[in-house]
Amino acid sequence: LILPHLSRPPATCARTEATLEDREGSETMAATVYVSSISSLISQEQIQQLFEACGIIKSCVLSKGSDGKNSAVIEYTDPVHATAAVALSGTYLGDGMFTVSSQPPKPVAPSVAPGGIMPGMMLSGVVPSQPQQQVVPNVHMM
Repeated sequence: LILPHLSRPPATCARTEATLEDREGSETMAATVYVSSISSLISQEQIQQLFEACGIIKSCVLSKGSDGKNSAVIEYTDPVHATAAVALSGTYLGDGMFTVSSQPPKPVAPSVAPGGIMPGMMLSGVVPSQPQQQVVPNVHMM
């Protein structure tokens, strides 16, 4: 395992040979892990090399993030291996620590202030409207 940017020895994946009882129901378990906050110094080959310690990888896709951190989706041939890979979460690699989850990351929606204006948005030539008063007719009940 050649990982020049690894700050500490890689965490073990606790890879064990699963018994038949362990594998029962594994078809319903996910064989995919989601890795986030990967340093931009780390290549796809290095990520794949690190995660191969947990089992046979079917596919490994590294995505470049606009914030300088990358993410990866790693699919194993066996869900037991994906479960073992989650143990790598918290490993320091390159210039930071990455996280591993069996759940896909939730998309981050932009925050919008009341009135549909995003924080920091500049509006030129727009005068804030005054709150409208609602007139309620007098209704008499008999």
